[in-house]
Amino acid sequence: MENIIRFMHDRYTQNVSIYDQSFLERTIANRMIYSSCNSLSDYLSLLNKLPSEATMLIESLINSYSEFFRNTLTFALLKQIIYPIIFDKKVSLLTPEVRIWSAGCAAGQEAYSLAMLADEYITEHPVSTSFRIFATDISNKQLEDARRGVFDEKNIQNTTLGFINKYFTVKGQSYIVNEKLKKYIDFSCYDLLDNDTNAPPSSIFGGFDIIMCSNVLFYYQSDIQKLILNKLSRALNPGGFLLTGEAEIAIVRGDRNFRQFASPSTIFVKN
Repeated sequence: MENIIRFMHDRYTQNVSIYDQSFLERTIANRMIYSSCNSLSDYLSLLNKLPSEATMLIESLINSYSEFFRNTLTFALLKQIIYPIIFDKKVSLLTPEVRIWSAGCAAGQEAYSLAMLADEYITEHPVSTSFRIFATDISNKQLEDARRGVFDEKNIQNTTLGFINKYFTVKGQSYIVNEKLKKYIDFSCYDLLDNDTNAPPSSIFGGFDIIMCSNVLFYYQSDIQKLILNKLSRALNPGGFLLTGEAEIAIVRGDRNFRQFASPSTIFVKN
């Protein structure tokens, strides 16, 4: 395993040691099964022979699974409490825009979910403040799919019929996100481990009111988790909200930059 880690770093400048050890081992084991390798030594030889396998390994380590409205409690609190708090604050300060970052957005399900609820809010509560979502991922392929906004029935199973009728066009077995919703979202490629920036360049300065970074942290080693959380804290406005995944509650609870908004939710507030 150490030789594989060293090989990926030396040959392809890919530091796979940043990933949680058990996740890395499972991923390599799956690639070994797929490529019919009987040992780690065999798999190392394969990596040496086939650059395409190194590419497949890296792609396998990048989590691309997501769902619309994946965590019911999180999105319920977002709709009923968080959005009213944020929008009311912005209106009182005469700020024209609520700024949201979907970090690790995969094919856009998360960003579109955030946008549907926000659009619903400003429709039901007409205000002078709008919103903008900056959705980022490290995978250009995932971002291409996100910009297209075409999903199948399985993808939208957590979406209400009202939202489907309002925000999607149905063509055969495909559900296509309407342009009205797309206009709120800027999709761009961004590496959360980039040391030179605190926020995606497309956002110019960060200053986010809400960041959703869900089911990302637990794929990394603890020191990398801390680096990411520090970055998210710097990108959030004072009193801003961080939305994570259920498996990451303990990780964020242990970080001095955040406090849990309401147990057992996955929502945290910047200290």
